[in-house]
Amino acid sequence: MASKKNTQRLSLPALAVLCQRATQDPVVRQKASKLKEEWQQLMLRDSAPANANDKQKIEVEKAALKKRMIELLAHIGLETIIR
Repeated sequence: MASKKNTQRLSLPALAVLCQRATQDPVVRQKASKLKEEWQQLMLRDSAPANANDKQKIEVEKAALKKRMIELLAHIGLETIIR
């Protein structure tokens, strides 16, 4: 299994790519796909002009999404995805 410490070092886009790869695993396909889609929607919102309050909310959502991605990837193991 991948350590949480190693996956925590990855950027949100890198985690999204790994979640995309994880969609090939039938056990976690649905959850990985949902996380990747959530990332795409969040990036769209982040690229649109927003006030400081919206930006802060997006940053909080990014942190929460990153945590969920790390949990999924740590659970299934990076070696399973990276092959």
